[in-house]
Amino acid sequence: MGLPLLLYALRSLDDNRLVSWAQMANLVSPSLPLAGLLLMLPIAYGLARFPLPGPPLLFPLAFLAFALFWGMPETIVDAARYFTQAKHLAVYGPGFFLREWGGEIDAWTDLPLLPLLYGLIFKYAGEVRLYAQILNSLLFALTVTTTALLAAELWDREIGNLAGVLLLAVPYLFTQTPLLLVDVGAMAFLLLAAYLFLIALRRGGWSWG
Repeated sequence: MGLPLLLYALRSLDDNRLVSWAQMANLVSPSLPLAGLLLMLPIAYGLARFPLPGPPLLFPLAFLAFALFWGMPETIVDAARYFTQAKHLAVYGPGFFLREWGGEIDAWTDLPLLPLLYGLIFKYAGEVRLYAQILNSLLFALTVTTTALLAAELWDREIGNLAGVLLLAVPYLFTQTPLLLVDVGAMAFLLLAAYLFLIALRRGGWSWG
């Protein structure tokens, strides 16, 4: 609880050029977030009396939580690169996209999966930012659910539920889901691959039973 106050006290050390703590302090009185923290204490205490949500409930909770941020504007210039890559697919088709990835389509350090998904949305659903945000929200909900399943497989169900809720409580991730970036998707597919690999090692075969 004292961390926001410490960050406020040391705000002059934050040299973030996008939104720094010093800039925030000029717009928001420190009493406002402190009042919010004090208000959250009894709410958190009350919620702690209920069992943690498992994977079936974590998925819709994560999706709905991030849907609240769909109106957030694009703030990172890297989104232009992924938009351009996706636009190549929307205009010239998937074949051209895959053939020219790393050639005419500048790939930088990225892999093509997320721009390909964005491009398919642009081509077949329309060049609407909301559709890409829905995809990212679904991918993050998948990440939260997979985290819970992976931790449950490694330890037990209670730790799995804790892991999923803990990931859902990371504030930084709420700023990423509405943006046309690849971080959320990369995290989702990496965790899914790790989970499926673990399942294959432990159980094998075609069935998870």
